[in-house]
Amino acid sequence: MTQKTIDISEDVYKKITDLKQKDESISNFILRLINEKKNNLNEDLEGNSEDWEKIEKILYKDRLKGNVSRDIEL
Repeated sequence: MTQKTIDISEDVYKKITDLKQKDESISNFILRLINEKKNNLNEDLEGNSEDWEKIEKILYKDRLKGNVSRDIEL
């Protein structure tokens, strides 16, 4: 396994060690946070499927018209 060294402030290190589980490494803690964030994002995207459908329709129409950019309000 490759290891990398990163610089973090003492404050950040202290917060990480306070938040992580006792038997959890810092690497595993960070991976858990990333996975939780990814899962939350997926849930948010699934929960807003109607909004995504609206956006897809608008973008498709704009592509047909040759529009490159647009502000979309939901």
